[in-house]
Amino acid sequence: MNMKKIITTVGTSIFTNYQNDKVKARLGEDYASIDSPFNRVQTERDETGRKKEVPASRIYAQELEWHIKSLKEIITDYWNKYPEFGTANRNVSAEIASILQIVEEEDQPCEVHLIATDTLLSVLAAELIVGWFERYPQPNVSKVLFQRQKETFEKQSDSDYVVKDLRVESHNDYEKGFFNLIELLNKLSKANKNGSHELIFNITGGYKALIPVMTLYAQLEHIPLKYLYESHEGKEDPLITLSNLPFHFDWGLLELLANSIENEKLRNVLPEDDPVLQLLRDYKIVKAETRHLTIIGEMVKHFVNDRLWEGKTSLGYFAEYKVFEALIEQLSELPKRGVEYWWDQQDKSRFSTEPQYNRDKDKELRIEFDLISEVNGRQIWYEVKPYSETGLNKACKQAKTKICFQTMALKAPLEKFRLVLYKFGFEEIKRNQQLMNLEQLFDQAGIAFEVWYFDVPARLDREKINNKSFFEEKVKLTKLE
Repeated sequence: MNMKKIITTVGTSIFTNYQNDKVKARLGEDYASIDSPFNRVQTERDETGRKKEVPASRIYAQELEWHIKSLKEIITDYWNKYPEFGTANRNVSAEIASILQIVEEEDQPCEVHLIATDTLLSVLAAELIVGWFERYPQPNVSKVLFQRQKETFEKQSDSDYVVKDLRVESHNDYEKGFFNLIELLNKLSKANKNGSHELIFNITGGYKALIPVMTLYAQLEHIPLKYLYESHEGKEDPLITLSNLPFHFDWGLLELLANSIENEKLRNVLPEDDPVLQLLRDYKIVKAETRHLTIIGEMVKHFVNDRLWEGKTSLGYFAEYKVFEALIEQLSELPKRGVEYWWDQQDKSRFSTEPQYNRDKDKELRIEFDLISEVNGRQIWYEVKPYSETGLNKACKQAKTKICFQTMALKAPLEKFRLVLYKFGFEEIKRNQQLMNLEQLFDQAGIAFEVWYFDVPARLDREKINNKSFFEEKVKLTKLE
């Protein structure tokens, strides 16, 4: 069974819970106030005299050392053991209360990864949470991961635990912070795909403004969300679990916009009345007043790229079917669809039409052809891809593998390779560097190479691919000269 990793956002409830009047009354004379050190490390004045949140990097400031030490000692000695000294306080913070309920619900060992905002209090709270679990080990919490950022915190890649610039006092910082949060989530999500963890997002703690972004990200990545609405003294409220909802992005449209989503230079040269720019703004992918990506745009950029590399979108399957139809009617060919072989990696002269090593990627590669036609006893291979940078990069990578497979194992009577690109009608295909690289690749292998294309019917007034027209209308394949 894979270990679960609980990604937990961290706020300041470990302090504010302790400051509650009920806690003060319960402890009475034993209550040690944290008001003075808390206020000192919560906000400070900038050079203009305006109050702002104390950034995480100030945790190293010598003038704050006593206040940080006082906070840590009081919370550890008084609050962690509340209400009875010598016993663990399970409701010490929203993060701890929710983690304990999540691991109880999962009923298996879980690893906890804490994410703090770029504030001294959030980082300090995360360190106290780590300390709580060290003092009170839990059977289903294998470890709690957190490290404060370095004193020189210049970019998000410097930390896997603190989100640079994620503070609320400045709109610009807050927006930059969200972009950095997405960068960090992308990194954790990618590591998860390559490892043995299954992710859970615990969004009980931290800024409430994080919830929409984390929710949308979780929906796109199929990550369950957990939220403990409120934790009362002497009572544990049930967890709220948000699984995947039945909504999705129009990935077909987005993959056709991928060039402009991924390439800022390309967006910058689009005329103001360009249909692509209008679509990007209508979808809230690009800001209305600039060419910069929105927070949603940053997420979409990551997912479009990921999904194109991982496999076809629904539009990709439609496109393949329309090419199949066009080959029959327009070029009088009768192609085979979805032809696949399994290439033996221990003896590369061998291949099979069925897996021989239980689909072990180290022992056998799956080689798939979108379409294969045969004319006068010789084959024509077809690859169907969106006209985008990612689509062409993927076509180039796959072409290299197929050429090697043909040369070393298949040795089919091959006539030519045709790359069929689908695009918006208002886009013009140009012989860019990627296409020239593909052409050179096949030329060196002695295989004829052609580029064909067709337009996808889009109803721009409705901001989506018109799938009904796509099914009903014939597409016209055009050769790029």
